[in-house]
Amino acid sequence: MSDADTSSPLLMTEFDYQLPTDLIAQFPLERRSESRLLVLDRSKPELEFTRFDQLPQFLNPGDVLVFNDSRVLPARLLGARATGGAVEFLLLRRIAGNRWRALAKPAAKLRPGELIIIHSKSGENSATATLAMKHSDGQVEIELDRELAARLSDYGRMPLPPYITQRLDDDDRYQTVYS
Repeated sequence: MSDADTSSPLLMTEFDYQLPTDLIAQFPLERRSESRLLVLDRSKPELEFTRFDQLPQFLNPGDVLVFNDSRVLPARLLGARATGGAVEFLLLRRIAGNRWRALAKPAAKLRPGELIIIHSKSGENSATATLAMKHSDGQVEIELDRELAARLSDYGRMPLPPYITQRLDDDDRYQTVYS
């Protein structure tokens, strides 16, 4: 932050809220255009609930639409330590080559240089990742072996938020309609 920035930093607790479980879609609709759409019109006191295929009626000349055409990377890796203890990594970004910045569970128990066996989704294959270093912000750096880096889609799982409890067989169903 610069000296001119007087805003306070965001706290994670500011993002905590209760979400009724019956309002959480566990599966995307077959026809994505029928997905629900929440409309906030600042000139009206109430929110409007409609469907995504109704979006054009809310647009005016000069409005700008921004499309997110990114794809979700199967960035959740499950594995085990030499002790047999379970390890989970969430890849955040590639640093260089096969080295990634990641979140780890349980990060506190892992040691730099430790080799982690990563299991493929099918359970038939395994590859390795080495904990390269730990950062003070709780993130880690891991080095994926060639097999794991080359076949990440065979090893990685979709990183779903904890409130999504059902898994889809087809990873492409997790992608946005624009990806």
